[in-house]
Amino acid sequence: MHISWIEELIDFTFGFLGKYAKWLNIKGRRLCFIIWIICGAYWFVVDLQRGLYAQALFCIPTMCFQAYGYYEWKRKRFGEATDNSASYQQSSLPLAAPSQL
Repeated sequence: MHISWIEELIDFTFGFLGKYAKWLNIKGRRLCFIIWIICGAYWFVVDLQRGLYAQALFCIPTMCFQAYGYYEWKRKRFGEATDNSASYQQSSLPLAAPSQL
């Protein structure tokens, strides 16, 4: 099977997006699941076109896990863009003892 350089470039792009999604996951961003679902759908189609049926089949439960991960993070409010830095800084400062004032 011959893969053109354009197909290689597209494969590389989706491979890179998958790695970027891992970085987003480390940072706790829900967007990672959306990117993984899109990448999984891409690889599902590509695997079918290339005759890699077993690998394509494994894309389906993986995409289901990613959708469930997104749902769970949304339900538990993980990965939301909130600015808690002000309250964190105030609450993390040690209180001075009255004798030190």
